[in-house]
Amino acid sequence: MLQLTSYLGEGRTAEIFRMADGRVLKLYYDWCPESWAQREYQVTRSAYDAGVPAPRVDALSEHEGRFGLIVEYIEGVSLLQQMFSTPQAVLEAAGILADLHVRMHDQTLPAEFPDLRSQLRFMLAGLPTEHQQPAQTALAALDRLPDGDRICHGDFHPGNIMMTAGHPLVIDWMTATRGCPLGDVARTVLLLSIASPPPGLPVELFNTMRQAFIDAYLVAYRRQRPFADAELHVWLFPVAAARLWEKIPDEKEAVYRMLALYM
Repeated sequence: MLQLTSYLGEGRTAEIFRMADGRVLKLYYDWCPESWAQREYQVTRSAYDAGVPAPRVDALSEHEGRFGLIVEYIEGVSLLQQMFSTPQAVLEAAGILADLHVRMHDQTLPAEFPDLRSQLRFMLAGLPTEHQQPAQTALAALDRLPDGDRICHGDFHPGNIMMTAGHPLVIDWMTATRGCPLGDVARTVLLLSIASPPPGLPVELFNTMRQAFIDAYLVAYRRQRPFADAELHVWLFPVAAARLWEKIPDEKEAVYRMLALYM
């Protein structure tokens, strides 16, 4: 039996506990299948072994009928927590995010890992009737998009970057796939575009800072991995439509605004 000493937090799919030996247990909720833990374990190990700044994951585990990962303890704060201190900090954070994304996209995943286009196709095909129009448009667009073999995180945003004493680390690899890097960039642009402001930050100021962050992130990424605007834009509609599959009520209006922009 694992010895858990403290509760560190929770997300949409898992809770985080400190273990007696100093490491961390990421424990999925009981409705999450074992395959989710296995997938995150395998992708995180592959990213770590490839030199991507990811946490060291030591083992798969089971605790009280739930599945999880045993991971090294990371001391620090998220990039999201530190980026709103000054306008300059926002721009610096955008550069950090872009540099990490480029490093990730320089590395490949073997063919046995899930494919980005297949993952998006699965999500789009599973949308309910109310979303069938964007789903069909997105599926048609997806058929024309390129495959790839690069590491695509799938949930790459400042909240999943931990700023440690040594260097930034990318966490939460459960949604990772292999595919075209611009599909992953499109997902990041989507997540940044629909994010809600943190508590206490006025909406107008947040929106101004958000757009500055997105622009700076894309400029910094493009400086290292050049692409044309059109190459990114063709990914944004299917990526945004697939987000509806995740059934997050507060995001629906924002996602539909994104769809209208890239129809």
